[in-house]
Amino acid sequence: MTIEYAGMSFVIAIALMITALIIVIIWQGSKIAQTKMKVAAEIYKEEAYRQLAEDVFSSIVTLSLRACPPAYLQVCHLSL
Repeated sequence: MTIEYAGMSFVIAIALMITALIIVIIWQGSKIAQTKMKVAAEIYKEEAYRQLAEDVFSSIVTLSLRACPPAYLQVCHLSL
């Protein structure tokens, strides 16, 4: 009888270890996916800010060139 219990205990211990290993693998996989999503969101946000800055700068340049008379165009352009 004790041999049967020892064998069952061994099988149960192995099953628990495999279960724990599967849980850790799934948990780590979800954390990796979460980190990838955070990084992708940060990159998208930085790209949006960069695009906004480029648009604002282009608007400022366009407005300042329109405001300058042709004779002073080079002076205004150099001051940017």
